[in-house]
Amino acid sequence: MKFFDSNILVGRKTVKDYTPIENEAELLAIMDEHGIDKVLITHADQKNVHPEYGNQIALDFSKSDRVEKMFALVPPATCEFDYDVFSYMKENKIKAVTAFPKYMNFFLNKVAMGKMMDEIVERKIPIVLSLWGDVEWQDVYDFMKDFPEATVILKDLYDWSQNRYFYPLLVAYKNFYMETNKLSLVAGGIEDATKHFGSERFIFGTAYPRCYISASKMDLMHANIKDKDKENIAFNNLQRLLDNADLS
Repeated sequence: MKFFDSNILVGRKTVKDYTPIENEAELLAIMDEHGIDKVLITHADQKNVHPEYGNQIALDFSKSDRVEKMFALVPPATCEFDYDVFSYMKENKIKAVTAFPKYMNFFLNKVAMGKMMDEIVERKIPIVLSLWGDVEWQDVYDFMKDFPEATVILKDLYDWSQNRYFYPLLVAYKNFYMETNKLSLVAGGIEDATKHFGSERFIFGTAYPRCYISASKMDLMHANIKDKDKENIAFNNLQRLLDNADLS
């Protein structure tokens, strides 16, 4: 079974609370060791320094076709990028975006993100958001209310019994997806989620290096669901979303 990890952090954080992945060779070695075929990375500098600088650092981090990158957003009104975002993404084959509104001091809503986010939604570019200090549940609800057609991957569940937060979002918004890391903090979490919504709404992720790759793989591999559902979650769903992104 192939694995596409949607949640890998590379680069050195300002606070060292884990061993960072500092270069492409280290990343590919970790992927090979743990049987990970592809990854979608965030670079620490996209959050800890500045998105414009961090976006370029993330782009330069790896040239491997096994490593997909994201573009970190800020509100367009501040004019912090001296180039057209979509041309940059097309030129560099970047098929997903992310944002750090709490850390970067902005709101992820219609007023702040405006026409840029409207175009991202129209182009079906996945928007990857993290509950690990970047957004809170109310932020997610507000964003989805403003952009109901947005393709969103929400990652980094941080506690058990979070399904009361994300099940209503899966019901209300057809393009809302959940990452699987920590779904199994509640016994049967993966099984119950796929029973209600099908395997197509869930994306494999590990949150490495904060969390263990093997733990997330074991949760999925030993889940009591069909092999086809495991394959969807492990690889196919994320690949499909990235393939659907319109960079033309």
